[in-house]
Amino acid sequence: MCYVSHDFIKRDLSIESKVFSFGLISRFVYQYINLALSKIDCSTPIINTTLGKDMSEVIENTPAIVLASRWSRFWAFVIDGLIYAAAMIPVVLYTDLFDRAVSNGVIELHEQIMMFVYGWVIFLLCNGYLLQKKGQTIGKNVMEIAIVDMDGKQLGLFNIMIKRILPMNIFVYIPVIGQYISILNYLFVFRKNRRCLHDLIAGTQVINVSVPRNLDFSTIE
Repeated sequence: MCYVSHDFIKRDLSIESKVFSFGLISRFVYQYINLALSKIDCSTPIINTTLGKDMSEVIENTPAIVLASRWSRFWAFVIDGLIYAAAMIPVVLYTDLFDRAVSNGVIELHEQIMMFVYGWVIFLLCNGYLLQKKGQTIGKNVMEIAIVDMDGKQLGLFNIMIKRILPMNIFVYIPVIGQYISILNYLFVFRKNRRCLHDLIAGTQVINVSVPRNLDFSTIE
């Protein structure tokens, strides 16, 4: 005759009760999840709870245009200035124009016209093609920034020259205030939208057109 201890029976019943309880809880959770999922309307747009806005609206209003940084615009200006300075070397070496300008400040009218034309010819030779195709000077091309309209579209050489460059070149010749307009023009870059005075006149902005580069170091031994 086999006898089963009271403790063994008690332990066995305890295990069965735990398994039974776990089964009931699992079934309850399963039914609750099914009930919750059945009430979800798949046609309801996903809401960004952090912003309290429809996610499609957030994506639509996310700006795709990235403004060029002030430093990138500064270094582009420096590069273009160095190129222009290099183009002036023949004038310094083979004429006495700068010597007379420094000594007594007297430059004949026809010399001023010649320098004006020479400066524009050098500018167009260096930057004309890039401005037409990409909205860039050499400096802007190096810094990977470009001039576009407020919709992010290219303007072309003619529009950039007539609307953006020519007005400021005329303003600097205004007696007394011309030099201050030139300074004010560049100070406008510190505004939130980083648009200089010539950008406001022409309806333009300078944007970042750099392409992210994925560097692969796996081949380096």
